[in-house]
Amino acid sequence: MNMNKKIFLTLCILVYTVSQTVEAIDSHISTTISTDLFLSVDTIQKAMQDPYFATEILPNDFSYLWGLLTFGKNSQQPLIYARSVFKLFGNTIKGSDYINAYAFSDLITHLIEILQAYMRQTKQNGGLIEYDVFKKEVNSLLYTKFSTEYDNFKKDPSTFLETLSGDIAFNAHQELTVDQLRMQVIRFLELAISKLVWSPQECNASWDLVKKISTDLAQLVETNIIADINDLDDIYWSLVHRYSYFMRIFTDTLPDTFYREIRHEINNTKLVLFDLDVKNGGISESKFAHLNRILFESEARSKAIEKGVLVG
Repeated sequence: MNMNKKIFLTLCILVYTVSQTVEAIDSHISTTISTDLFLSVDTIQKAMQDPYFATEILPNDFSYLWGLLTFGKNSQQPLIYARSVFKLFGNTIKGSDYINAYAFSDLITHLIEILQAYMRQTKQNGGLIEYDVFKKEVNSLLYTKFSTEYDNFKKDPSTFLETLSGDIAFNAHQELTVDQLRMQVIRFLELAISKLVWSPQECNASWDLVKKISTDLAQLVETNIIADINDLDDIYWSLVHRYSYFMRIFTDTLPDTFYREIRHEINNTKLVLFDLDVKNGGISESKFAHLNRILFESEARSKAIEKGVLVG
């Protein structure tokens, strides 16, 4: 086990586990949920050392991740701690064949609450970009320093300016570290979404889960965990493509009514999933157009299979 894992596992005092197990049987996925369990440090260590942790445990249970983040928040660990946790678990799920969509949705709910404590509240106002926010903070710092400590500047300008430059450098470092954490979170989310699975036996619930995940992801922007809506748009595209893949591989299982009901909803209801769609002169499909097309093609294929025209 590498040193990073030892450090994280030693620091963690407790983790509450909401375990969700996906069993793949004849290409169908069913989900069962167990009760909360108290895990000791020794139990967590053994779990993460398990050779099946990445393939069978973590895909169904992200409580190890949010447990470490919660400990870091409660013990006021620096931003680099949270970044390292996401890096560790991001590399771990690279070895996962799938991610349980229910477990992922539960994780997003926890992240909204936990990560706010790590992020400096530099919410973009009036469309300000990160550079403008930082510039505004530096201007405020300069004004405060000179207006309240001008006598110190006149007495010892070298010491005053050295202290001031240190304060500015600290602010710059904080901004950089926050941005690095955001990028690590985004990479983790993209990777996890690319491996999401839903149960075809619970097809209607699967669509409800997609809508919930998209709504919760939007909250990451509202809480300044994701600062750039373009990053959110990229994540939405990953979600749309993954759900399209789910519909294509289970065409012979999903009922015709499933496709029709979703098409009716997306064409008659405003969904947050499509809020960031923009007109691009026909260069490429929007998320809305893409999902509509996949639904139409999948429904047509499903009917052809049912009538024996195609073999599923």
